Amino acid sequence: MCNYAVAVSLQSDVMASGLVTLWWLLSFLVLTTARSSIAHNASASYLTETRLRQLIVRGNGIYDMLGRPATAPNHSVVVDLALNMYGLISMDEKAQVMTAASWLKLTWHDYRARWDPMDYDNITHLSLGQSEIWTPKILLTNEASDRIHNPVPESVFLALLKWDGTVELQGPVIHKTHCAMQLSEFPFDRQTCGLIFASQNMPRDMMTLRPGASQMNNLEITSQWRPLGLVGNVVEYVFDSQTYHALLVEFTAERLPHYNLMNVALPSGAMAFISLWVFWLPPESGEKVSMAVSMLLGQAVFWLVVIESLPITGGQGTPILLSSIESNFLVGGLAILLSVVTVRVHHRPGPLRGCLLRTVFLRVLPVVVCVTRAGTGREVDVSDSPTPTDAKYTHAVDDDAVETLALPDGKAQGVPTSTGDRFSVKVAELESREDPHSCFKAIKDENDSEDMKLVAAVLDRFFFVIAAVLFINGNLPLIVKWMSM
Repeated sequence: MCNYAVAVSLQSDVMASGLVTLWWLLSFLVLTTARSSIAHNASASYLTETRLRQLIVRGNGIYDMLGRPATAPNHSVVVDLALNMYGLISMDEKAQVMTAASWLKLTWHDYRARWDPMDYDNITHLSLGQSEIWTPKILLTNEASDRIHNPVPESVFLALLKWDGTVELQGPVIHKTHCAMQLSEFPFDRQTCGLIFASQNMPRDMMTLRPGASQMNNLEITSQWRPLGLVGNVVEYVFDSQTYHALLVEFTAERLPHYNLMNVALPSGAMAFISLWVFWLPPESGEKVSMAVSMLLGQAVFWLVVIESLPITGGQGTPILLSSIESNFLVGGLAILLSVVTVRVHHRPGPLRGCLLRTVFLRVLPVVVCVTRAGTGREVDVSDSPTPTDAKYTHAVDDDAVETLALPDGKAQGVPTSTGDRFSVKVAELESREDPHSCFKAIKDENDSEDMKLVAAVLDRFFFVIAAVLFINGNLPLIVKWMSM
């Protein structure tokens, strides 16, 4: 019995090991079969795609990559061109050049490259190189480079062929084109730059260009430009008695003026505004001309710094910002010249002669520019008064603070004063003198000096008005545009 039990146990172990071995063999066979099936399917798919490619490009006997895919000789091939701009690199105002990055897409129909997907393992698309299929030759005619070349390079663009004969040729392109910019409204200008795509050697009867769905996809606002729109239009031109189609894609952008306003316009206007207050500085201070010179030098240095960032306008008219800077620079120059005139008049000896000049500068203009003589608003002339011959004279002061000299012949002559205290000091000084000629001459010289100071004050106020009008006239258009943003 013991031997029989051992034999049964051994037989069971052998059967178990046999079952394990059989399980491993079945698993190996299943995996091998599956792998072979996958490899066979992949190989079959590859062979099918290769066979389809050879059939379309070489084997059908009707495809010619140099011939147009037109159903009839007098039919035109319609090519849709779409431009998707995704990056504005720069807009150079001086060189009049726009540089941008776009995704270019050409679409047309080739009736010779069609197949039934059911016959080719449901293959619906086929990728081909430009050397394997007919492609339109498109040029970017307004390119800003040494030579015009095809914007669709073979190394980047691949043709995607659909089973119904629709062909798409698309890829990225960086285009640098000429752009005639209008800068009369700088820095509040809006520019429209065009990209002109045209056929290289096919007139309208052979190929027709149509605008596709051109758009700006995620085109970000740069530091200086805000994109507004991208529109495509077909234009025609005649060359050598043949009519050609061209596609004009216009890109419109608006400049963001914040940088130019804060870094150019504001400092220039501030320095010119400070220069206006030179006319309020009294000539006795001795700093009138030096302050004007300092402000003009500051504007000159500032001009040298910002001149490189300003556009070259040519014959398009002076931009608003440049007009403002020029007027501010002119205000600074006039502040120096007119301050020199004022200081010279203020220190000029002798009376202001001539009835017309005295009437204009001592009576009319002081009222117009709101300037009065210190201590009195009345003007009395003593330039033609007779010379006293006696050693004694009398004086009095009326209510209007005008000194009255009593001469020996009984006549009286009025002399304006500056202040009451000054008049008292002057009278005391004259009373201590014995020579009547000296006394009268001293009073007359004092009156002449006050006349010239009044004329200088009038000129200062008048020049201030002129400079202020020039400053406002030069900066008002810029301020109005700024406030209307």
